[in-house]
Amino acid sequence: MSQRLWGWGLPPEEASADKRAGLSDKAYEAYLRAYELAPGDSDVQYGFAVGNFDRCDADRPRVESAKTIALNPYDASHLGFLSNQVAFVGDWDDVLAMAEKAIKLAGPATNPTCRWTPAKRHFFRGEYQAAYDDFQRAYSETYWLSHLDLAYTLPYLGRLDEAKAHVAKLLQLFPTMTIREADGLYKLTCFPQAYRERMVDALRKAGLPE
Repeated sequence: MSQRLWGWGLPPEEASADKRAGLSDKAYEAYLRAYELAPGDSDVQYGFAVGNFDRCDADRPRVESAKTIALNPYDASHLGFLSNQVAFVGDWDDVLAMAEKAIKLAGPATNPTCRWTPAKRHFFRGEYQAAYDDFQRAYSETYWLSHLDLAYTLPYLGRLDEAKAHVAKLLQLFPTMTIREADGLYKLTCFPQAYRERMVDALRKAGLPE
């Protein structure tokens, strides 16, 4: 999962989002084998839900995520990450309660990724101030994705100079980031084309290289 999503451990020539897309089937096969060996294990079930998300299936992530949560309904980490997956393949509204439950369970220890479901749901709905507010709650100065998310949100609030500042910080943390790579990453994580087009347009205005 980590190699497919983030390219960790891959040589530079194999680490682009476009090339990582080819890992989906291998990841799914590994998750499926684990599931066949231990179908009642919540961590294995979680992995199988992830494997279905990796293939950008519109329906199976929802089904397998529900099974995961039934096995361990109070695992904030699983709830938060799975809410992202199910949202990104198109179920933006029904999984909001899942993300909110993860945040409530984790309290001060909430993983910032739990904020992505509401933040990106707001962005997709054109609710840019609310998206910005939630991205700020997930913000980490040293995490490149925080700067990417703010860089494509701020132009829609008329705050282009701030967006450009986040692009500058993004490029310090991730020197090879481009509009193509950002679009490839969001395509890899199953975001709809309409979301990605809006993101790309804003990143272009903010000065991210093509």
